[in-house]
Amino acid sequence: MDHKKIKRSLKFRISFVTGIIFFLALLLTYIVLYTAFHTSAKYVANRTAEGISNQVFSSMYQVMRKGWNRSDVMEFLRAMEVSYSDTPLDVNIFRGEKVKALFGSIPEPEKSDEVVEAFKTKKKIFIEKDKVYKAVFPILARKECLKCHTNAKGGEVLGVIETRIDLSPIYDKLNKVLFLSLIFLLPLNGLLSFWASKHIIEVVKSFAKNLENNINRIRNLEDLKKISREMDVPYEELKHLYQSLYKLSEKVRQIAIDKDILELESRLLEKFIITSQLVNDWKEYIKALVNDINEVVNVDVVFSIFIENSFLDTEVFWLKEPTEDQKKVFEQSLEKEIISRLPISVVGNRTLVINHNVVRKNERFNNVSPDRFKIRTKTLLLDKPQLGGIVGIGIESELAEDPYKRAVLDSVLATLVNVIGSAKAISSYVNEIEFYAMRDPLTFLYNQRTFWELLNYELERANRFERSLSLLLLDLDNFKVINDTYGHAVGDRVLREVARIISEKKRKADVAARYGGDEFAVIVIGANSNQALNLARRLKDAIESLSIPVSESETVSPRVSIGIASYPEHALTSRDLFIIADSMLRKAKEEGRSKIRVPTIEDLQMSRVELTKKSMLVLDALNKRLIKPFFQPIVELKSGELFANEVLMRIGKENIPASEFIEAAENLGVIVRMDLILYEETLKKLVEEQYDKYVFMNLSSRALTSEDFLKNILRIVENSGFDPAKIVFELTERESVKNIDLVKRFLEELKEVGIKFAIDDFGSGYSSFHYLKKIPVDFVKIEGEFVKGALTDWRDKTFIESIVTLAKGMHIRTVAEFIENEEIKEIMKEIGVDYGQGYYFGKPSPKPWV
Repeated sequence: MDHKKIKRSLKFRISFVTGIIFFLALLLTYIVLYTAFHTSAKYVANRTAEGISNQVFSSMYQVMRKGWNRSDVMEFLRAMEVSYSDTPLDVNIFRGEKVKALFGSIPEPEKSDEVVEAFKTKKKIFIEKDKVYKAVFPILARKECLKCHTNAKGGEVLGVIETRIDLSPIYDKLNKVLFLSLIFLLPLNGLLSFWASKHIIEVVKSFAKNLENNINRIRNLEDLKKISREMDVPYEELKHLYQSLYKLSEKVRQIAIDKDILELESRLLEKFIITSQLVNDWKEYIKALVNDINEVVNVDVVFSIFIENSFLDTEVFWLKEPTEDQKKVFEQSLEKEIISRLPISVVGNRTLVINHNVVRKNERFNNVSPDRFKIRTKTLLLDKPQLGGIVGIGIESELAEDPYKRAVLDSVLATLVNVIGSAKAISSYVNEIEFYAMRDPLTFLYNQRTFWELLNYELERANRFERSLSLLLLDLDNFKVINDTYGHAVGDRVLREVARIISEKKRKADVAARYGGDEFAVIVIGANSNQALNLARRLKDAIESLSIPVSESETVSPRVSIGIASYPEHALTSRDLFIIADSMLRKAKEEGRSKIRVPTIEDLQMSRVELTKKSMLVLDALNKRLIKPFFQPIVELKSGELFANEVLMRIGKENIPASEFIEAAENLGVIVRMDLILYEETLKKLVEEQYDKYVFMNLSSRALTSEDFLKNILRIVENSGFDPAKIVFELTERESVKNIDLVKRFLEELKEVGIKFAIDDFGSGYSSFHYLKKIPVDFVKIEGEFVKGALTDWRDKTFIESIVTLAKGMHIRTVAEFIENEEIKEIMKEIGVDYGQGYYFGKPSPKPWV
């Protein structure tokens, strides 16, 4: 028997374990005896040393009372030395300085640390070191001592008696005796271990033999019935084991299936892996899935029927190119076997639409009878999004008749219905998200976020092709009165009607957006200020001619003010263009409302002066490092506990917020330098405050193009001593999409040191979720406008639900911005958003929230 077999032997294991137990018992006995002796010896030695010290002192005291001279002292010391010469005792007497001054020194060894300490503390000392016990006894001056020791005071230490007892020889002898006893008992240990293992092994062998006889009778699943329920088992433990084996055989007999069938199911299920391809094109994903399934089992066709508005949308996925006859027969089978059996409430007036898709277009079904396909189906119903459908497969008749394979295919079909259902649900979510990411849910005009994307895009085109572009900003003068007087329903009707007028009056190439509550924007492509003014007049006349009924006898008519700015006549950048148009809108209102305002030379000069003031403010803050971090809390919605702080930049002694100076900073090209100072000051403050939560810091898109920016970030983080795993950099969705490859490379290097990444204002770009699979996102911060809107608009709420569902599936955590009251917080919590941020939890503060 080799070494490994011996280790696996039960006999060896039992012998080994019992031997170890016996040996440990002996060892424990040795330790107990040794410890008991040591404790007793220590106690006796301490008492003996103390007693001898007292005895020596008493003897000295009696002699001193009679009066003694130096020869008497020396005689006393010699007598004491002779008395203890053949014992483990050693007694030393040490004179104090005052005694030496009167009576001179006597022979004494070098003072030990304990003797010195006794002179100082006047206390008795007992110690043990290397089996030597020592008692140090200070001799204190009594009243009667002062007659002779005239230079001493009562209670002073006149001398010290040191008593040492060396027990090491006794310990050595004890160790020797105990060790020899242990060696003597070891053979007995081996004999007992062998006897115990032999007895147990005989019992186990007998049980194993009987069990082996039962198992040898098994040839197939039916033979499992032949295993006896009862068997002669001598011990309860083995009897319990046998009963468990019997139960196992019963369960195996009930659940066992053919090995080939099991392998078939396993290989099929390996194909059902949901990937990011679902987000892009669910039909292509299903085509690839059908191809994969046919590597394991022949499935000629897969189909799905889903309710889509007024249609029963049917997608048929053929493995090979079918003939027209095969398509026709299959469609008839669907009508007969499935559609006709659906409830009337489902079918209703919905039109059946069938789309055929082919996986292998270069292959055909040759000489195949259309009726050879047998259809098997499963049904799916989802509440969110509301989705109902049927998924089925067409398989060969022979395969459908095999009960085992049919059971496996039914199991596979159950998985397939979930996969296709997930594909449809995700596709539905993505389409919905993409629409609401770009559109205002009330008017269906472009929203503010998309407006900025399109304004920048059109401005670049205008610059490239050297043509004009104008911007109109419209504001309804009396909307608040209408809304407050007649309610939100009437207010919404007014906004929809104004949006309709704008859509009808603008040219097809122009871009219309709802910018805010009652504000609209129109980008007039290729138009100078005069052309834009003409359009503004038409819009104003049409809007103010509206007469919207609010009751049988009452109507309302909106009034509108319009501000205009043109490129390149008034401004060269999108921000400047918007600022000037907005300034003109405010002046139109100040001049009496229901006006149209185009900038004059004086207006432009005032705008430039204002921008220059802000530029000087930024440069002063940069030069004097008057750039400070303010902190706003981010809270976990479930627990209410603080999760993180977001850092917001403030400049100057007045703590001016970023919205007041960001445009000037970007125009000056110093935003990157300001960011680096902010990071440095932030981490410095967090370390000083011993802050250990997450910190979110904003990242400028311009920083990504700076060669040294990444190097500087890593340097600042390393020098600060703050944990990089607690740092989250956030970038707005518009900026990250525009620089997706740059962002990816940048983040990969930050990830190496543990820094995390968040997308800010998520939903603000119209490229939707394309880049989520491209870059390593840890957090998604949902655009605040959607969060605020979720309270009153089901579309905003649905949009957030879609984001949360997708984020959870991709293991990305979500943060809702602009939470301003308890009601919004509860809605976000109910939807499943992870964290919240907004004035409800706390306003920006110069100190981090803890």
